[in-house]
Amino acid sequence: MAGRLFASIYVGLLIYLVVTFFFGGTGHFSYQSLSQQYKIIEKNVEDLKTQGRTLGYSVTALRSDPGSIVREARRLLLLHRNEGFIRIEGYKAKPRPLSPGRLVVLKKESGLRLEPFLRAFAAISGILVFLFYKRQLRRKP
Repeated sequence: MAGRLFASIYVGLLIYLVVTFFFGGTGHFSYQSLSQQYKIIEKNVEDLKTQGRTLGYSVTALRSDPGSIVREARRLLLLHRNEGFIRIEGYKAKPRPLSPGRLVVLKKESGLRLEPFLRAFAAISGILVFLFYKRQLRRKP
């Protein structure tokens, strides 16, 4: 009887530890999901840093270079007093590649937690081992 009880507790605990390692809240699959989200956010931050450097160069040029001021004013359709517009059909100006970062959608944690189900699975497996485990008795020849 003690052997059956020990074996069922051992199997239940072993199954709980293995299943929790893979499917638990801090398990392997949760870690992989968080790692993927971290990579997405890290790439977004790098893109934002690059864009910030580009905008910093543009601000520096606009503060010091009169030619860049004129180019930016023309891009904004501002003119000198003696200038005018000539419209060209079919021509589209290139848009500036400026965005405040991509929209990063993180996975929301569902309200359903797996730990109670994992504990129940381990307990049921321990009970099944207790019910169906039969130890062979050694008989002396």
